Amino acid sequence: MFQPTHGNDTMASRKTEPPPEADAVRTVVRSFWHGAPLNAYLLLCLRSFVRAACTVEIFTYGRALRFPDWIVQREAADILPAKEVLIYRNGPGHGSPALHSNLFRFTMLDQLGGWWIDTDVALARGPLPTTPYFFAHEEGHFGNSVLKFPRGHKLLAEGAQKCRQLGANARWGAAGPMLFTALVRRHGLTGLAQPAVNASPFVWSDVDALFDPRRGAEMMQRSSTAIFMHLCWETWRRAGVPDDLGPPEGSFLDLQFRASDLDIRFPARIKHEHLVVWLANSRGNDMIRHHQLHWWWRLGGRLRRALRGAPAS
Repeated sequence: MFQPTHGNDTMASRKTEPPPEADAVRTVVRSFWHGAPLNAYLLLCLRSFVRAACTVEIFTYGRALRFPDWIVQREAADILPAKEVLIYRNGPGHGSPALHSNLFRFTMLDQLGGWWIDTDVALARGPLPTTPYFFAHEEGHFGNSVLKFPRGHKLLAEGAQKCRQLGANARWGAAGPMLFTALVRRHGLTGLAQPAVNASPFVWSDVDALFDPRRGAEMMQRSSTAIFMHLCWETWRRAGVPDDLGPPEGSFLDLQFRASDLDIRFPARIKHEHLVVWLANSRGNDMIRHHQLHWWWRLGGRLRRALRGAPAS
């Protein structure tokens, strides 16, 4: 595991002055977390908001997890009582609690309003926008990794209801960006969406580039005008990228650690050539799962038609 350290280390991380305390009420950004302790890459993302004088609140069930003292830990049951945390049971997202996060974000925003951020989102350029709404275009849909909504907006209650209807057997994306996109269109909010280049310049297919030392300068340039950066942690999770190893020296992520005020030591670095293989294998596995689910869906359709007495072709 990575270990905090003092002084110079292999990551060349440096100390800076603590983030300035705002005289007025600090902007609050909120998220949900369940599972293993937050790793260094997620802490890098969350710390970027603290450096911009924001308060970071993370909701969890119970107090078993321990966070750094600059994160405010809150009880998730106060927002959404639950006997169990919903996880994806099937498909590429198998085992991910992102399914519960989809329900929680709608419920939390409905009750509290304000900002929601996924834990793998970093603030590239502060301060946060002061507009009452914030969401962004992403590859033909509207992303839900960064949201800002007024409390009690009717879209939020409807989103939570739809998530409950989909339940634990929801397919990946159905309760996330797909649902949010449909809701934005239904409620006539499409004109409020931020362009991707300003809001979040990276997508899942850019994960390789984030670790590539040859593309460090390119990715810095791409993010130079962005407000947020989404590191697409789910892609890492599926590929089995080790979160206790540091990024390759000179890569975009290495440059982000160097610029941060986190003092972290990694026992070793990820080799980019290994990462390329992990990502390729993960994409292949996702394709196999997709075809398997599609085959079972087609077979189920034939059986239903046969039971109704219709032709099975």
